[in-house]
Amino acid sequence: LARKAQDRKTAAEEQQRLFEWCVYQVDIALEQYPLIYFVILAAVVFIWVCLGGLAWWTIAKLGLKKGTIMGIGITGRGLTFPNAMWAAWSCMVSGSNHTKEVHLPGRLVAVVVALGGLVSYSVMTGTISATIKSRMERLRSTHASRVLEANHVVIAGTNAHLLPLLKQLSDSHGFAIKDRRASGTQAVLLLNDKDSDDTEASVRSLVAQGQLPRLRVMSRRGNLASSSSYSNVAAQKASKIIVLANDDKGYEADAQAMSSLLALKSTIGGSGDPEEGPDMVIEVSLLERLGGGRVSCVEDLTSKLLVQCARQPGLSKVYRKLMTHTGPVINVRAYPELRGLPYAELKHGFPEAVVCGIIREGRVLFNPSPGLELEEGDQLMLIALKHSHREAPPQLVARTADSDGADKGRSGRPPAGRPDVRRALRSKKTAERLEHVLMVGWRSTIPEMLQELDKYMGPGSQVTILAETPVQEREKVMAAKFRRTGVELQRIKVNHLTGMPLSRTDMRRAIEVVSHSLEGQGATPSGEHPALSVIVLGDRDWQAGTAGSSTVSSDKRVIFSSLLLEDVLKQTEVPFTTLISEVTDRTLGKQLKASRTAVGYISSSELMGLFTSQVVEHSYLRTVWTQLLSAYGHEIYIKDFSKYCSERCAPATFADLEKRASELGEVAIGYITTKEGGKRRTVVNPVPKTAELNLTEADGVIVISQT
Repeated sequence: LARKAQDRKTAAEEQQRLFEWCVYQVDIALEQYPLIYFVILAAVVFIWVCLGGLAWWTIAKLGLKKGTIMGIGITGRGLTFPNAMWAAWSCMVSGSNHTKEVHLPGRLVAVVVALGGLVSYSVMTGTISATIKSRMERLRSTHASRVLEANHVVIAGTNAHLLPLLKQLSDSHGFAIKDRRASGTQAVLLLNDKDSDDTEASVRSLVAQGQLPRLRVMSRRGNLASSSSYSNVAAQKASKIIVLANDDKGYEADAQAMSSLLALKSTIGGSGDPEEGPDMVIEVSLLERLGGGRVSCVEDLTSKLLVQCARQPGLSKVYRKLMTHTGPVINVRAYPELRGLPYAELKHGFPEAVVCGIIREGRVLFNPSPGLELEEGDQLMLIALKHSHREAPPQLVARTADSDGADKGRSGRPPAGRPDVRRALRSKKTAERLEHVLMVGWRSTIPEMLQELDKYMGPGSQVTILAETPVQEREKVMAAKFRRTGVELQRIKVNHLTGMPLSRTDMRRAIEVVSHSLEGQGATPSGEHPALSVIVLGDRDWQAGTAGSSTVSSDKRVIFSSLLLEDVLKQTEVPFTTLISEVTDRTLGKQLKASRTAVGYISSSELMGLFTSQVVEHSYLRTVWTQLLSAYGHEIYIKDFSKYCSERCAPATFADLEKRASELGEVAIGYITTKEGGKRRTVVNPVPKTAELNLTEADGVIVISQT
């Protein structure tokens, strides 16, 4: 008995293994040959027809069926098997034939065969529909068709800068149409290597809102490190190629960009003339020397933008005005007919523009010596409307003609490119004021922000960071960053607090710690107490998830945290100078500012997108903006109007203000005034310059200066 039981068990196991093997083989066959599914379905239908035909033939043979079958002209007496199969097939394909059967045995057979037909055809219809839908979805998601465009723009990758970049490309193409350098709409290809449904939905929303009127935006899916992907989007025929850095990968973004660059070189033809082919702009900082040819590398300046805009409220609006295509921008113009004129005459020779410097042999010279002469190959930097001042002012051309016979070697002029004595004696002063910065949130770029703050804040200043990320993890990231760059913090001390930025309890605890720290820092020899600045960042954990949903969620949490922080600061009566929130959607930032005037906002991703669009159109602007955003060169400052008022009178016009700023070694480019209701109005390159200003001591002057 035991042996028989063992044999039965063994036989059952063999049958189970055989069944599993058959199922596996069918699964493999369906995976490798999807059409087999239809073959199997056809075989099932054929077997069902055979079984139905056998049932009809059997009841007719037994004499249980008389007369015609279902009224289709086939009689039950002397029924042959082929006719029986045809009767079963008729019952399956027609939904009403089985209702015409009058005898009970025939009705039973007809109902069973009809149900089999209903199930079979339902499965077949569903399979065909699912197959067609799956195929169409795959074609739609991968956008597999080959691009047949030319002179288009290819954008590889996606990040938070994409939407502002598209808006600026649309505006730029609009100016090109006005200048008759282009016509029609500009084709833009978005190439991504991952699911980008949220990005495509955001782009479609912009198109539906009419914000991209001059662009035709298309999407393709492919490997950004494969030359075939770029060949599929006709990269070799594109006018510009933009490679966006991945926001989530940090230093891995450089490696990814390097792979994309090699694939692009392979597609375009790296062995040919490096000056031929499309212009390429890559959002990284390490590939400029490796790129060569027409490759421009854009450094991620988000940390610099955040620090500078957080320390100077209103500066982000100035940057935005200077980077958009619809207002005054930095234009670079070559005027060979003005060669030999000193910078002082050039500076006051453009009545509707602000002359802010010269580009000589690739070097950017902001506000050079007044006696510096314009040489052949030099370019003037003008702040004016886009594509304006293509011709030199007639009065300057006439002045050049009058001075052709004059002595060009006056001893009072310094050598070209060198500052005069006044500029040489003037050294850049570092702010010695004690400051305290509270940063709410954590992400991998905070060490860069700390390094940037260290360049501006006075010795003994402190930075307190409140975030949920463990302190050990933060210190590890900071140590790795400082070790890679070789730059340690010299002036500031960093304090870490662990807490939830959305919790009132944790926020109050952080404010109390900062308040005690401010009291402990004491006052400077001049009697000033440390100034408290607050920056609310999009936390790393808030930005997790898909691009679109993470952006909205992060902005909502940043705004809630900012409002909570403002309320706690008011309750604890801790004085603060600025409270800045970092948002991605500028619309939400404007709503926040409108409801709470004490809270400012910075859309750093938008500013970075504007910067990238500037470099896309004019690669030389990369050097200009890199210096403007550097702590060791000329920068844009917002200074009190009272600084430019003498004991006798205040500047009555912007021309007077320009002259007064020039005496202080600065370039005045605009002003900020307070309107009724407390709203501030930012004006860059006011025209005409002779109009009365009516500024007060509470207003600010926008200048380019070293101090």
